[in-house]
Amino acid sequence: MPGIKHLLATTALAVPLAFGTASAEAANIMDELKDSDQFSRFVEAIEAAELEDTLEGDGPYTVFAPTDDAFDELSEGVRDALLEEDNKDILEKLLQVHIVEDEEITKSDVEDADDEETKVEALEGDELAVKFSDDEVTVALADASPEYETETETMPAPAAGPQSQSGATTPQTGQSGAQTGTQMPQGGQSGATAGAQTGQSAGGAAGQAETGTGSVTSAQTGETTVVTAEEKDRVGSREAKVTEADIEADNGVIHAIDAVLVSNDVAEDLRELKDKEG
Repeated sequence: MPGIKHLLATTALAVPLAFGTASAEAANIMDELKDSDQFSRFVEAIEAAELEDTLEGDGPYTVFAPTDDAFDELSEGVRDALLEEDNKDILEKLLQVHIVEDEEITKSDVEDADDEETKVEALEGDELAVKFSDDEVTVALADASPEYETETETMPAPAAGPQSQSGATTPQTGQSGAQTGTQMPQGGQSGATAGAQTGQSAGGAAGQAETGTGSVTSAQTGETTVVTAEEKDRVGSREAKVTEADIEADNGVIHAIDAVLVSNDVAEDLRELKDKEG
């Protein structure tokens, strides 16, 4: 019966080899993150928020994973506070904005897209805009506009000017009480509401704040409202650059990014954590 012995021996060798091949290919997103030396802080945060099961699921997922250097841009106090049980909800919201479910978006998908940017919905519900320009891929929170703190001051109307022959007050500089001074913010805001803009971008890098002043003069009362606006310090970023694309896993793809994406509501939570730290 040499033929049967040979067949059994061949089958016995083939079975473990087959299982070994399947095991080697079954690296999910969580496995890939752990195997990399650039995502240790991200992995620590995922585990603290108990999101491992999500990234070990069927997917497909696209994960924009901040590197350790990106997390280091947050202060040590904020990083430590995020890992505390009391702040688990904040951490979960922060991480979910980096995860897109049911879509596997590769660099080539973004490069070949007909539109200037590819918009997708993150797990937390925020919309992400993924762009390819100048040989770089960036990802940004589509709706995370700058936030401002404002101060408003009302100046009394100036004394009446020279009288004309008919007794009417001569208009000053030909203005009719319309907007004066620097340009007010876009979006239909009046001088008595939020913000003033100096012609500079209201964006800027994470943590930067810009100040502007604008004024509006009332045609009815002659009073001038002066508004000074300063962009709030931001913890985290609205936009990040992909530093390594297309790290493949069996349930999706990972892109390393150079900043921690933070939506406006989470930014407010992080400011409070930072204030407690200071």
